[in-house]
Amino acid sequence: MYYNQFKYLHKGNKIMKGSLEKLGINIQNLSIGYDKHIVLKNINLSAEYGSVLGIFGENGSGKTTLIRTLQTVIPKISGNAQIGGIELDKKNYSIIRKICGSVFQVSEHDKGFPVLCKEVVMMARYGRKKIIERIDQKDLNIVTNAMKKTGILDLAEKPYSLISGGERQRVNLAQALALEPKILFLDEPNTFLDIEAEDTLIRLIKQLAREGITIILVSHSNHFMKQVANNVAIIENNTIKKILNITEFSEKYS
Repeated sequence: MYYNQFKYLHKGNKIMKGSLEKLGINIQNLSIGYDKHIVLKNINLSAEYGSVLGIFGENGSGKTTLIRTLQTVIPKISGNAQIGGIELDKKNYSIIRKICGSVFQVSEHDKGFPVLCKEVVMMARYGRKKIIERIDQKDLNIVTNAMKKTGILDLAEKPYSLISGGERQRVNLAQALALEPKILFLDEPNTFLDIEAEDTLIRLIKQLAREGITIILVSHSNHFMKQVANNVAIIENNTIKKILNITEFSEKYS
């Protein structure tokens, strides 16, 4: 079930009006980090529905910390942000999580997951259910469609622990899509992908944006960023230094 960002009401929340209703992500003077240690400060950033916003910076600059904060994994230190029109606040975390999907970097630890690939994707649907509800045909159709979009139907019956890193990345993306997100966070989604799989991912990201999903993308690959992003936020000196359109980014980072 989607939460309609134009109609949703919550105690203490005020939905943005006018042009702000077009924003999947809207950030004002946000500072983030761990406990009192600030990683990024005074962030001002926005992304419309149906757009791809790239986050670009050196290793350790705070790219992953930013998207983990926006997805409610790490609490903010100060400032404001709206995710799908909903204020980024602890009392709203459970609601924000229902409109967001994410794919983080695959690690060797992921290999130990003792389930089939189709079961990994299906886990997304259990989060949509009440305790007494069971998986139904609608859930099965959503999972099948997510696996079809990511090109992993042939992996459905394979153990997740036995597939390659690139294949695990695609399974994780299918799981995120099975949540039917309005906002999608992608952290180095092309890791471990061969050229053919990366081209497929590029086409998929463009398709998802056309469907109206806001995509926040972290990638160290200039080439990959140029293929999919509309705008790119550049992290320097612990803040968002500038935001470049893709033409400007391509010229500066050729």
